Amino acid sequence: MFELLIFALALLGAGVLGGLLAGLLGVGGGIVIVPVLFSILEAQGHTAALAIKIAVATSLATIVVTSLSSARSHHRHKAVDLSLLRSWAGPIVVGTFIGTYIAGQIDGRFLTLIFGVVALLVASDMILRRGSQPIWDGFPNGTARLGQAALLVCFLR
Repeated sequence: MFELLIFALALLGAGVLGGLLAGLLGVGGGIVIVPVLFSILEAQGHTAALAIKIAVATSLATIVVTSLSSARSHHRHKAVDLSLLRSWAGPIVVGTFIGTYIAGQIDGRFLTLIFGVVALLVASDMILRRGSQPIWDGFPNGTARLGQAALLVCFLR
């Protein structure tokens, strides 16, 4: 019972810290939540290779829920570019199948390396950016980001 309480408090703390950093710095909460989940899962006896896949997939699953909610809200206000969404639908479906195949082949340690490199790139961008355009400006947002999350969840499955 005590272990469950510690687990719940660690998740609550990670969620609060992740939300705070996301709001203050404009980074995704996953930058905090993934390492915390990874550490908790390893402490519970999961291998590092499995723990990183579960941690990243869990973080991406939260993106699906928040993106759906956001997309519905934007759609109600007629603020969704449906033609853009339709143009992304095909690549998202194809990417989902490719990602699912790759997920069966990739080693969890490699995924950990990828996560670390991406975290360092984001940190470097935040430190070095002085009035320049952020690296993520060209990426889709809103409803199209939901497709990205779905693709990545399948990739990590």
